[in-house]
Amino acid sequence: MPDAFDAFVRKGEELRTRPIAPYVIRDPLTLSPDDHVGVAAVIFVERQIRRLPVVEHDRLVGTLSRGDTCRAMLGGASP
Repeated sequence: MPDAFDAFVRKGEELRTRPIAPYVIRDPLTLSPDDHVGVAAVIFVERQIRRLPVVEHDRLVGTLSRGDTCRAMLGGASP
């Protein structure tokens, strides 16, 4: 485990001065606050992602996680 941590630190040092622009997703998948929870669940499973931005009128209003969706579908407490 120490070797993995050292490799992580070294890579971080290499990337420290690089701009983030090449890593930015320019046209991300988004959800609307009015979308059904099932729509989000399908996207999470099919695309193997963990979090989605929620956008209303071209403005970010929040994020939804896989865990949020699972809690909603299984009847757990809302965030």
